[in-house]
Amino acid sequence: MKKVIKSNQIENAINIFHEKFYPEAIVEFVGSSEEAKLAFIFTGHMCLTCGVEDYFEDFRVILNEALGEEYVKVKQVPLDEEHTAWLIIYAPREIAKSFNYKVKYLVIDPNKNREEVVTPEV
Repeated sequence: MKKVIKSNQIENAINIFHEKFYPEAIVEFVGSSEEAKLAFIFTGHMCLTCGVEDYFEDFRVILNEALGEEYVKVKQVPLDEEHTAWLIIYAPREIAKSFNYKVKYLVIDPNKNREEVVTPEV
């Protein structure tokens, strides 16, 4: 079933995001799928920081408010080797595949000269 996405709502979300984060973060709408997945390109100095994920999440929150629906990030692709541009895909929660992130921690004990990988229960 095709969802109708109003481009003025997306433009509004982008404008709000730029008011807060431009020029360090620039977002551009690329397009949408029939299932209402939304594709955006992120560029700017933020791409070179350790907090790049925060910008993707901040935009998601603004986008959710503008669209009146909960979207989640379903794909993140660097567009170059230097990671100066990113393609981010957001999808409505009801169609997004469930994510099962497996977190692993590397624990190094200098006194025992050993390493251990720990996977906590989520």
